[in-house]
Amino acid sequence: MRSSSFILICILAFMMMLSHGTATPILPIYAKSLGAPIWLVGVTVSSFFVFRAIFEIPAGAMYAKVGWRTPILLSMATQGAAAAAAFFTSDIRVLITARMVSGIGTAVFFLTAFSFIASSSPRGSHGRFIGTFQGIEYLGQIVGSMAAGLVAEKIEPRAVFLFSALIVALGAAVAVPLCRGEQVQLDTRGARNSNNIAKAPMWTILKMPPVYVASTVILVSSFAYQGMVSTVLPLYVNLELAQSLIFLGFLSMCMSVGQTAAMFLGGPLADRIGYRRVLALMIALSAIAMPLFSQFRSMEQLVALSLILGVAGGLTFTVSIALIGSEVVSEHIASGIAIYRTVMDLGGLAGPFVMATMTDSYGYGMGFTFAGATLAIPWLLLAKNSIARPRSSVERER
Repeated sequence: MRSSSFILICILAFMMMLSHGTATPILPIYAKSLGAPIWLVGVTVSSFFVFRAIFEIPAGAMYAKVGWRTPILLSMATQGAAAAAAFFTSDIRVLITARMVSGIGTAVFFLTAFSFIASSSPRGSHGRFIGTFQGIEYLGQIVGSMAAGLVAEKIEPRAVFLFSALIVALGAAVAVPLCRGEQVQLDTRGARNSNNIAKAPMWTILKMPPVYVASTVILVSSFAYQGMVSTVLPLYVNLELAQSLIFLGFLSMCMSVGQTAAMFLGGPLADRIGYRRVLALMIALSAIAMPLFSQFRSMEQLVALSLILGVAGGLTFTVSIALIGSEVVSEHIASGIAIYRTVMDLGGLAGPFVMATMTDSYGYGMGFTFAGATLAIPWLLLAKNSIARPRSSVERER
């Protein structure tokens, strides 16, 4: 992998996550301000994952055929247009549609980026490269989260979408001239692997142990995190605990700090001690921390829990992709990641609606407890598979 290609991908990911991170923390509050009941707030958050789930596999096929320049630029333009539409509307239906379109942009961008990095990383170093990429990506989330609270509190909640659109427009302006010098290398790689996604039987790839383990982990994690952390937690903090939007943005920033630190430091650690072991530990930590949100109500306790969930979630997302990149043969990596991300999006699609509806019916405590309990499913799978050390990619090549 050329270092210039990796650095450029990381810069653009920072800009995309800065745009995305600015809008996401305030979305439930903004939807509620438009008169949406809690279940419709859940639908608004879930809508982001509808088109994202649909476009993951086609995005992988596009990457395999044309390289990364076209998908990256199209995805950034789509993200910017969706954010602008969200800013100009006061209709919840238009907001939901804008979030669906935003899902297309992030699906194409991150599927392309992850496929390139996972396919190009040297053997035995997938955790380091993917962790570094996601750490830089989530630095954008940190800055965006804090900016979201300030903009929403000092101006109005809808203004975060204008800020989001301007950020991604700046990112696209940076991308156009810089992508040109990298295109030949990446297109050559794409042509060499062309049509692998179309030819590879998806069910066969899903049955590969690293793919189904990673997909199970990310399905349940996305369900729990998107359902409670991204949808219910902002409502709980702002409406139930009567905390300000600035504090809500600060909590989101703390979670992003935990995610970023885990991605930078945990990726290389997972390369050494085993991806399944790390995943089992992080899922257990999430399962314990999630229900405590309804028990701990002070600002200091909420900050500590946010940091813990950030670390656990950050390592879960990083190491599960590294598991696929390290143990799946190179011609099937893009397909494996496309399946993985599609399953992740399905969890994100179901989680907000299910958890918002449950919380509305049974209260916040039941919602947080149920989210923690669901994480026992992947933990049992990982506990069984992490006792024996799996073969490393280097051993597999021998």
